[in-house]
Amino acid sequence: MFVPATASSPTALSDFFSALIPALSAADLATLETLYPPPSTYPPPPTASHGAQFRRLAQAYGHYGYIAPLLHSAHFASKKKSAGDAGAAPVWVYEYAAHADLAAANHGDHVPAATHDTNILTPHKTPGLLAVSDAMHAHWSSFATTSDPNAVDTSHGNPGPTSNDASWPPFISPFGDTAADDYIPRPADDPTETRGKILVFGEGNDELMGRLGQRRRGTVARVRTLTEAEVRQFRFWWDRVGLSEGMGVVEEDGSKL
Repeated sequence: MFVPATASSPTALSDFFSALIPALSAADLATLETLYPPPSTYPPPPTASHGAQFRRLAQAYGHYGYIAPLLHSAHFASKKKSAGDAGAAPVWVYEYAAHADLAAANHGDHVPAATHDTNILTPHKTPGLLAVSDAMHAHWSSFATTSDPNAVDTSHGNPGPTSNDASWPPFISPFGDTAADDYIPRPADDPTETRGKILVFGEGNDELMGRLGQRRRGTVARVRTLTEAEVRQFRFWWDRVGLSEGMGVVEEDGSKL
């Protein structure tokens, strides 16, 4: 919907973003090309009519338009909490990763799970997504009644997270005030690492893909850490957010909350 489905030219990424954000410099576009790997590293195009560059453009636009702005807000709120701001609240971040018609989570796909829509989610057709929705609502109702998304509030009849679920860690931003201050979390090297953790719902589930899927239930929820590539990709968009606002220029004092 948001990127050209037939994109196949080697310059498709630069062509698309130079048209979308005319203020991007040649150096910006060259950096962008290095931040998003070549099409060969992505899954095959979802259909024969999709171009080889489609998934690359879709990921980059998804970061630019949705994920990077969301994490920007989470970053600022997390920093306020880390700094001891008495009025600051903890932040929790989640990713919805169930597959849909394009073998990836599309914008808005999370709505049936987030709203527990039993007109769409049923024990027979979508048992995995129903479990995802149950887990979401266990966390959210727990937070609403106890201020902790992982608590079991028996006084309100809240079942809390289940054995199929995962404990949801607060988001502790790995980002600094500038790119030079960013931290790359490496949980494989340090199992006690707490920065950059988010909860992923529905990874590997393809129940809404119909005949194109394999009726895989996937994983209800798991914790993952932002990757080095993601830290660098999101930083790229944060540092250029002004190019998509107002007069299309970057302010010297950067973005604030």
